[in-house]
Amino acid sequence: MRAEFCHGSSIGKRARASESVLPHRGYLTRRIGGLAALRDGPAYVHSANLAMAVHPLQPKGRFRQTRHSDFTTGQLPPPLTAMPSSRLTPQELQQLSYEDFMQRFGGVYEHSPWVAERTWPAHPFSNRSALALAMATTLAAADHAEQLALIRAHPELTGKAAVHASLTAESAREQRGAGLDACTPAEFEELHALNQAYHLRFGFPFVVAVTGLGRAEILAQLATRVTSQPEEEFTTALAQINRIAGFRLQALIAD
Repeated sequence: MRAEFCHGSSIGKRARASESVLPHRGYLTRRIGGLAALRDGPAYVHSANLAMAVHPLQPKGRFRQTRHSDFTTGQLPPPLTAMPSSRLTPQELQQLSYEDFMQRFGGVYEHSPWVAERTWPAHPFSNRSALALAMATTLAAADHAEQLALIRAHPELTGKAAVHASLTAESAREQRGAGLDACTPAEFEELHALNQAYHLRFGFPFVVAVTGLGRAEILAQLATRVTSQPEEEFTTALAQINRIAGFRLQALIAD
């Protein structure tokens, strides 16, 4: 039996962000097919005590030239383009304009440029670690609906030889790097079953920073986390998102 994994296939058509959910709903709704809305399901609690794990990253994409109004009015920003070939030095990081900052870091949090936008007022950032901590703090300060929308913006681990076209360049590269595009039939079936069970239990996709992990380790984590309590798993997912952001920032900023 052939199964395809693309986050949002089961809920994307039913969920749509309302005007009271996100200030950046215009962007998120178009980018993630309306997954920014809450749906009926288990009750989740917001936790301000996020594990702000910051680790090295992998190469990521960037936004083309944008205007400040693109991120404050909800207008859809331009499509992602290739990542700069060289990493910023800490000195260059401190000298970035708002537009350049958003171009480079607007995609660090999956389909969620609002994280970079809300972090910008704390500039300048002395180094990569300072920026990573500031962005994680921004996420911790977001409301529950925004955090849930961010989790749902992440793709499920596909386990397919051909990575789904809806993945960002960053996610596709990370999944290939973990060998998920080379799953055996048995691994694919296990991943498929666990993904379904996880999404049914929690209402959002399994999120893990796959950099440095192999298929067996990823499957083991998924099998363990599917048994977690909803509140615990919500916090774990956010911590993993911060870890992913950390790896992506390493590709963009030198020590």
